[in-house]
Amino acid sequence: MNSPAFQFYPADWLADEAIQTLSIPAEGLYIRLVCYCWREGSIPADRVAIGRLCKGYDGVAIDEVLPLFKPSSDSPGRLINPRLEAERVRQVERKMIAQESGTKGATSRWGGHGNPNRVRNMVAMATPIGLDSSSSSSSSSINTPIVPKGTEWNPDEFQVRLGALFRRRPETPWSEKERKAYKAAAVQEGDLELVERYYSASIAQAFDYRRRDLCTLLNNFPGEVDRARNFKPKSDKLW
Repeated sequence: MNSPAFQFYPADWLADEAIQTLSIPAEGLYIRLVCYCWREGSIPADRVAIGRLCKGYDGVAIDEVLPLFKPSSDSPGRLINPRLEAERVRQVERKMIAQESGTKGATSRWGGHGNPNRVRNMVAMATPIGLDSSSSSSSSSINTPIVPKGTEWNPDEFQVRLGALFRRRPETPWSEKERKAYKAAAVQEGDLELVERYYSASIAQAFDYRRRDLCTLLNNFPGEVDRARNFKPKSDKLW
């Protein structure tokens, strides 16, 4: 699923020479076309079609904006924006880093059972992790989750990813409060990506205001999404 948003920094936008040399009409066209390009992946190369996207505009401002795009190598007759494409790559990398961070945390807590494929399999199969035949009875009591009678736990992918932020085992059932909070939070992919990036970042303790447990995060999820959206690592700047 495409990410619904990209990072936008007004100060960087206003300091960009290529943008500031545009006329006011061209700057308005540019941000509109950038939004289309992010949503669709590309825009038409045809000048008339671009004018239609810009509500029928056919003035010279289009000619000012076109040099800021380049032909798509994958879709003939389409244009892409290099800065947006770089942002798409960064978002994928951040997502992978966040997932890897969660997996490493799980691995450090419960050994070799924390690899990504294992997590994915558990989402699909919803079965406890098997133990090697050589495992002792004591290790079995430690690694086998205690599931209350009559409790069915079939986590979806978002629940696994959220739990990983707090080194939660995917097969460990959530409490009733956590399940209710999750349902109320109505977590979306783009919001979860922001939170994963934020919760996997290195932040000085004095400035670290991240939630310390899963239920509190879920109960305050909209606010955490806003906080994650406003979190600005230096390497994340697009404009």
